[in-house]
Amino acid sequence: MLFKPSGNQPLKKTYPELNDYEEFKNLIDKEMLFTLYYGVKNSPYHHKKPFDRVIAIFKEIPEYAKSLSEELYEDFGSLKFPAHITEAIKVWAKFNPDMRQASSSMYDKIISDFEFVVHDDIEGKINDSGAIKNLIEMRISIAKSLPSIINAAEMGFGTKSKAEKEKKSLNVFESED
Repeated sequence: MLFKPSGNQPLKKTYPELNDYEEFKNLIDKEMLFTLYYGVKNSPYHHKKPFDRVIAIFKEIPEYAKSLSEELYEDFGSLKFPAHITEAIKVWAKFNPDMRQASSSMYDKIISDFEFVVHDDIEGKINDSGAIKNLIEMRISIAKSLPSIINAAEMGFGTKSKAEKEKKSLNVFESED
């Protein structure tokens, strides 16, 4: 699931990139969870009819349901969400889980390929000065593009939590000795 909740950790702390969305800035964590579960396409509740989805989400996060006033609880049951909840659901609904997972995998592959090019020992393997020049130019190009690629990969596209990203972080210029 995109932006999968991690224990009791608030979503915006687990996935700092969520703070970049204006529609999420003023939501408390239980609202974030509700809108995530309701709106994101690969939520375990997305396949349910809207009313059944609300009931299932309330069962998942009962403390949120209990925190609502009676009137607001009835509004949720009638699928009349407050404007800030509706706007957040619309943002989640725009996320494409398959594309985000593919993008995350592509960035991981790019970094792996960069690592291979940078670490490859050319001594004795390449005798052509043109090929050596091309390899050096490629390495310089990699060095220039690496910060933006690393930044995009670290964002995780909602497929990796902050903890997972920190565990996986690497420096392609370090040797694996």
